[in-house]
Amino acid sequence: MKRTSALALLTIAALGLSACGSEDSNDAADSESSANSSARQDSAAKGEGSKKDDSKKSGPNPTVPGASDQAAEPSPGDDSSSEPRRSAGKTPSKVGGPCGNTAEGAKLRAYEATSCEFAQAIYQTALKAKFEPFALSPDATPIPRASISVTSPANNESYDLKCTIGSANTDMDCIDQSDRSVGVSVGFPNAGYLQRAMPQVLALYNG
Repeated sequence: MKRTSALALLTIAALGLSACGSEDSNDAADSESSANSSARQDSAAKGEGSKKDDSKKSGPNPTVPGASDQAAEPSPGDDSSSEPRRSAGKTPSKVGGPCGNTAEGAKLRAYEATSCEFAQAIYQTALKAKFEPFALSPDATPIPRASISVTSPANNESYDLKCTIGSANTDMDCIDQSDRSVGVSVGFPNAGYLQRAMPQVLALYNG
């Protein structure tokens, strides 16, 4: 009977030791599995970090907003522009109508086919012209008249004009006899203008 009890005790003790060993083995296996899982996670994290670094290094260069637009716009001095350039500092002369006042105060009006530049050239030539008395009829009062030749700055052609001064000495007309659309009408500021600007005309009356 004692032997049976002793065997029973030994059997129980052996089972207890076996159970403890199994638990220790399971704990060791769990610890090893946890360590392996942690190692894999660390390796995966390092791999992701390496990929991000590589993508930063090998990625496309950032595009500055507006850079392509600025490159496409032509510079102010670009000769490739299709817009024709105008000559700086030179504007087309007006043709026909009022052309302003001269430095002496005379008002110029160009005929319909006459530019203001040409009207000014006619006026300047007439100031130095030689005038002679002219009458349309024996009974008419003679008026000063001169023949001048002036080159147009517009077409470089020469025109022959007749200039006559009105009986009141307050106006002058210079007209191309072959084309009456070419010429200038001059309004003097006052009757004393001839004394200052065209003394040769007054000599006709004094002579």
